[in-house]
Amino acid sequence: MDTFDTIESLINHCKNKSIILGVDGTVHPSRVHVNAQSLENGVQVFELMVAFATDANSWTHGMHLRGIDWIQSGLMVSNELLRQINNELSNPDSDIRRLSSWPIEQSFVYFDISDYTTMPHSHQLMAITYLNELLDDTVRRGRYSQLRSLVETKLSIGDGFIFVVGEAMIAAEFAAHLANLIENAVAHEDKVH
Repeated sequence: MDTFDTIESLINHCKNKSIILGVDGTVHPSRVHVNAQSLENGVQVFELMVAFATDANSWTHGMHLRGIDWIQSGLMVSNELLRQINNELSNPDSDIRRLSSWPIEQSFVYFDISDYTTMPHSHQLMAITYLNELLDDTVRRGRYSQLRSLVETKLSIGDGFIFVVGEAMIAAEFAAHLANLIENAVAHEDKVH
């Protein structure tokens, strides 16, 4: 049994051991499942349950989510730390939420640069730089700045980018504005030449 005094030490342990905390996201407010309570040095502690995958057709422990069950972990926390963990669950950006079995809604906008991998390296660099400058210049001018701030990250994948966005509607709006920016930039280039 490991007892944790701080949320940071629990987070580090879960990250190092690839532990996913068992959370039922179908109830409100969502909370970490605990097995039992006991006294340790006169302090009430709770054992956290961890998630593991099961057969998607099985239902165990009366759970609400198919394909996920919870087992004892040996991870013990105080009542105060349990309260702090449960409060952090409502924040999809928190480390505790990301280490839990409660899904986080994310959408992805895929942007393909045609024939990117066949371009000389110097042209690849120019394409990526131009796209970044186009987005950054648009933000500086105040257009779409709220949308850009909702992009969690962008990943270069060899022949384009994947933008990671939270909600699907925001992702669709971001994709539409990105397409509009590129169409306007291409039209402007055609007028210059």
